[in-house]
Amino acid sequence: MTKVSLPGSITKLKANAFTGAGKLTNIRLNRTKAIKINTKAFSGIKTAGITITVNKNMSDKSFKKMAARLKNAGFKGTLKRAKK
Repeated sequence: MTKVSLPGSITKLKANAFTGAGKLTNIRLNRTKAIKINTKAFSGIKTAGITITVNKNMSDKSFKKMAARLKNAGFKGTLKRAKK
């Protein structure tokens, strides 16, 4: 699995959410608000090559909150807004 799309109903990523997804490169989050992220959500995978794309309508405040939560969880990849 290299890509995963998470629905807008997702409110949090629990510990080990991506266990076994070592080839993951893209995560799309179809939500306009930041989600809660367990500090071990990315445990066991290298995140540097992963891009997380959020809904284009996510507010700047939520985008910054999401970035901070990802950093706190050890995420080292890219966070961006969708263009469409």
